[in-house]
Amino acid sequence: MLYNIQRMATRRNIPMHWRERLLSVLTLELAAVLLWLVAILLTAWRLPLFLEIQRLLALEAAAPAGGEIFLAFVIALIILIFFHKQTFFATIVSILLSYMTFSGALLFMGTEAAFLLAVSILLYQKLSHTFLSNNLLVAAGVLFGAIPIALGFEPVMVVFILAVFSVYDVIGVFLTKFIPTLAHRAVQYELPLIWLAPRAHVSWHAIPSSERVAAMMGAGDVFLPAIFITSVTLAGGVPMGLLVLFGAVIGWTLNNFLSWIVRGGIPAMPLLAVGMIAAYYLAL
Repeated sequence: MLYNIQRMATRRNIPMHWRERLLSVLTLELAAVLLWLVAILLTAWRLPLFLEIQRLLALEAAAPAGGEIFLAFVIALIILIFFHKQTFFATIVSILLSYMTFSGALLFMGTEAAFLLAVSILLYQKLSHTFLSNNLLVAAGVLFGAIPIALGFEPVMVVFILAVFSVYDVIGVFLTKFIPTLAHRAVQYELPLIWLAPRAHVSWHAIPSSERVAAMMGAGDVFLPAIFITSVTLAGGVPMGLLVLFGAVIGWTLNNFLSWIVRGGIPAMPLLAVGMIAAYYLAL
C-alpha cells in the first residue's frame, strides 16, 4: 500500500548510533502492537453488536461495513500521490483521518462524544504539528478505520489483500523506490500518513523534519494488520486474535533482523503477513 513507507528510514549524512536507531524502531513497533491489542479489546467489548451487524450484512447482501471509511483512506492515498507538493492537501488528509476516527468511534460511543474525540485530535494535530500529534492522528484514524472495515471481510479475504499488498510493498521499496520517496515527501509536507520517531536528542513535542526523524513506519503497515487481526477476532474469538497478534510480533522481529542486513528501508508487509497468516492457519 502507498502507506507501507520505508521502515527505519534515516538520512545517511546524519550520524546515528545503532542503539538510537534500534530504540526508535522498537518504539514504533511497540506502538503498533499496542494499537492492535486495543483493536482486539474493543472488538471483544462490542462482539455481540458486531456479530449482529455481520449477520445483517450477510442477509441483506450489503456492501462491506466501513466502505465510506475505506473510500476516505483511498482518497488520502490519491492526495499523497498527485498533490504531495501542495501543503494545503495535508489539511485534507488530516480531515479524512478525522472522519475515519469519527465514523469508527460511533460504534463505541454516542455521536457527540465521537465528534468531540475526532475534532479534538484533529485540532491538536493541526495546531501543534509535533511528532506526538502526528502519530496520535494517524493512530486514531487507523484504529477506528480498521474495525468497521473488518466487519465486512472474512479473514480469508483479508489474507488475499495482505498477499497483494506484500508484493506491492516489495516492488515499491526495492524496485521502483517509490515508497521511500513518498515517505520523505510526507515528512516534508507534513502529511499525517506515517508514524515518526524523533532522534534521541529531539523531543516528541518538536516539529518533525527529515533531520529530526530517527525512524518511520507507514500507516498501512499498521492499518492492514489491524483489519486482519480484527477480522480474525470476530471470526474466532479473542484467543485466535491474540495468536495472530503474536504472529505479527514474530514478523516484526524478522523485519528487524532483515533491516540490519539491508541497512536501510525494508518492505515490512511481507514478513508481517507471513507471521500473521501462519498463526491464523495454525489456530484453525
